[in-house]
Amino acid sequence: MILLIALIILTTRRSQLQFDGRLVIIGAGITLTLVADTWYLFQAEAETYIEGGRLDAVWLAGYGLFALAALLVAGEPRLKQQADRPSRLWPMIAPYSAIAVLFALTLAEVGRNPTVLQIASGAVGMLIITRQAVAIRENREVVEKQRNDLVASLSHELRTPLTAMTGFTEILDQSPDLDPSDRIEMISIVNSQTRHLVRIVGDLVEVARAKLDATQLHFEEIDVSDFVESAIRMLSWDVSQVRIASHVEPGLTITGDVDRLSQVLVNYLTNAGRYGNGMVEVHAFTIDDRVVVEVDDNGPGIPKKYEHTIWERFERGAHTYMSDVQGSGLGLAIARQLIAAHGGRTGHRLSERLDGACFWFTLPVVTTVHHDQRERSFALEAGNQLSPIH
Repeated sequence: MILLIALIILTTRRSQLQFDGRLVIIGAGITLTLVADTWYLFQAEAETYIEGGRLDAVWLAGYGLFALAALLVAGEPRLKQQADRPSRLWPMIAPYSAIAVLFALTLAEVGRNPTVLQIASGAVGMLIITRQAVAIRENREVVEKQRNDLVASLSHELRTPLTAMTGFTEILDQSPDLDPSDRIEMISIVNSQTRHLVRIVGDLVEVARAKLDATQLHFEEIDVSDFVESAIRMLSWDVSQVRIASHVEPGLTITGDVDRLSQVLVNYLTNAGRYGNGMVEVHAFTIDDRVVVEVDDNGPGIPKKYEHTIWERFERGAHTYMSDVQGSGLGLAIARQLIAAHGGRTGHRLSERLDGACFWFTLPVVTTVHHDQRERSFALEAGNQLSPIH
């Protein structure tokens, strides 16, 4: 009976229904029935039960409440008209209080006439209660960590465009005699970064909702060489401190949303500059009917145990507990969704060129071009990785 009442409270709390009077009537009926049954056990054991006495009146009162609840059950249940208040600890613990009462009674009985079964039941009950308390605490900690990760991800993803915008606007403000062509170029970059900033905010929402498809993209023909050079110019870290080189097959063209694809490439380049050891290379070439864009660095690479988890939201792999390396682990999750929305694939592997990490993505080729002097042969391996065939 106690468990049934606790179940009613728990189910109603987690639904959209209000806790109305019918549930109170049912709970009162269950309580009276429980009291009458317990009272009967004591009277039967003492052989003092008298039919038609006060005990039967308690039973009838309980049954009458059940009948009243049955008459009222046809009414339309009312929905909650306002949002629930923030969760607190006691509403989560309250449903389990019935379990605590039952096992407290069991332990009391153990003291009178202990048996192995009763002792084991009491021990199991205490373990269940303890585990539930630990689970509630863990759940609260996970929610709090997710909130902190979201704030960290916002600062990380917004830092790149804001840094570029701040730098160029300061130059424009402090250099009134700036060459007109340079001024036009800087204003163009600021406008580009502003659009990039707006796009990142939208992507953060889309990643949280796990929704991003091709209908949200603006497809156009893209020259890969210009695309790569533009992404390099958008980098926020000091390029003079990193040796960066690009190797793009001539005449290479793809179709896609240039702003969104730039977001992916800038993310890969930013990670290469941040986690590498001063050398970054960008390669773009064709394999059959696909265009492959790769970003290589000479850093330590991705540890084996993080190869799959780094693509998850808020996952930073080996840099999770390194405060000197800024990041939130959201960039790769956004990149994967963007490439998938373009009908492409993305992944990473050990770099054959620089012995660090190599992040790549593939997209359908638009214009068939002649390959340059070197012949390359690649194959897509299991595990969403691209590796050379020698």
